[in-house]
Amino acid sequence: MTKVKAVEREGMSNRKHRARNAGGDRDVYKVGVHNEKIDEPHPNYNVAPCEKVIEGENNQFIILGRDRPGGRTTGYGGAGDTHCGRIEFVVGMSGMNAKESKTVNKRSLFGFGPYDDYEEEILTDGNSFADAAKIYMSQRSDVDKNFNLTAGKVGNFETRSAIALKADAVRIISRDAGIKLVAGGTDKYNSQDIACNSRRVGIDLIAGNDDTNLEPLVKGIELKKLLEKLIKIISEVNSAAAQNSQALTTLGAALTAAIITAPAGAPLAALGGISIATGVTEQVNMAALETEIKLGKYLSRYNNTN
Repeated sequence: MTKVKAVEREGMSNRKHRARNAGGDRDVYKVGVHNEKIDEPHPNYNVAPCEKVIEGENNQFIILGRDRPGGRTTGYGGAGDTHCGRIEFVVGMSGMNAKESKTVNKRSLFGFGPYDDYEEEILTDGNSFADAAKIYMSQRSDVDKNFNLTAGKVGNFETRSAIALKADAVRIISRDAGIKLVAGGTDKYNSQDIACNSRRVGIDLIAGNDDTNLEPLVKGIELKKLLEKLIKIISEVNSAAAQNSQALTTLGAALTAAIITAPAGAPLAALGGISIATGVTEQVNMAALETEIKLGKYLSRYNNTN
């Protein structure tokens, strides 16, 4: 596992660096231990006129605005649409590459004067791939495109209300009432006041954002029924084989007996009757089972995984 530095101030402004150096013992409290204050890179979010932003001091933001997955020109907010309100929660904007400013001139005039005059503020936009963790909620958005999600069996949708959660690790935890993943069937109309799709969509469980080998999930009870029928057929075949074996033994004994009292061919006729009847029955059973397998009742019609 790759280790990361516990304290990383790359990207922090020179102003903050100088304040720390000049502060001496007065800034000891800013080491951050016991959740005291700490200096670190805190991006300057590129606020749009329609947005209200609540932010902390350690790269955490709550943004109330309009659909905007990236810069100010992106999304339905960038296109000028109405009905595309958004709330976005971000921690770690730009992740480990967060930057506050860049130095445009490392030397002041004649070597004197504050470096502040030669530091240019960097404005940062949200980014679906660079931000460390986020919850993105929008009244109208192209969520699959914005997060570069593969289509899967469900497909990719546009102009829909959406909630996206993204982080290195996502956990959904239920204390004692379970977790339900419900896809469709709850409303007649979607958020755009359009009748919900008549084609029922399901749930795709996709590892690696790769839908190349996506297959239907197996329905446990239906698979159990199918396996029970298969076991029954195998058991009947085994039983018939045992009967045939017994008949062969009887036939062998009859053929080697010194005195044959039965009419010629009687043991063979009995054996043939057993074999033919059993064979026809099992062929019918196997044909019925093969048809059931082809129907795929044991496979989910809507839910898939790889």
